[in-house]
Amino acid sequence: MELSIEKLTVQFNTFLLNINELHFNDGLNIIIGGNGSGKTTLLNGLIGYQYSERDVLFNDAPFHLKEHVTYIPQLLNRPDMTVKDFAELTSQKSSDDLLKRFSLYDLKDTSVSHISGGEFKRAVFVQAVLENKPILIFDELEEGLDVKYKKEMFDYIKELSKEKIVIMNVHDLTLVLQYADKVIGMKKGEVAFTTSPECITEYNLTNIFNVPLEIIEYGRKRLIVL
Repeated sequence: MELSIEKLTVQFNTFLLNINELHFNDGLNIIIGGNGSGKTTLLNGLIGYQYSERDVLFNDAPFHLKEHVTYIPQLLNRPDMTVKDFAELTSQKSSDDLLKRFSLYDLKDTSVSHISGGEFKRAVFVQAVLENKPILIFDELEEGLDVKYKKEMFDYIKELSKEKIVIMNVHDLTLVLQYADKVIGMKKGEVAFTTSPECITEYNLTNIFNVPLEIIEYGRKRLIVL
């Protein structure tokens, strides 16, 4: 599978996003960059929420949001319904197994307005998985999750990405090196680099974050330190 941005421009106020020939394949594609680099704008443009010019293809054919994509933005409203009803809202499929997997089953009859931010984020994720679309797009999904649930969720996403295109904006660089198949670095509204986590360099990171960053080897892992 391939999702291709042939051309995407988004302009508002003095900010300009300008993307040409960016391709996402099945696997976990992670976008990184500093605040204001255009990560969320790229996702909004990709799904057609905001753009000046947009040419996007899925497997060399027209790209249809409703048919092809599940998108989770940074912020979502909490409707007045139970966790179980919310998880099943968009698919009408049983959520029991996934609620158990992500420690939400005991909360299934609780209103989503009465659960924590991390619990709500997991319920949103369950809803997205049940939709079973070929493309999953997440904007800072890891925010609000503790270490345990970050690991559980990213382990699950990594497995999903074997058969789906997963695109994520991520701030936690440790997760990037551990889980990504492809890394896209953003700076000032443009793609600064695309690479694999194994090939990402200190220069890549220092350039897009404007702060010296070092990559060290520890055992079989690569770690990023300030």
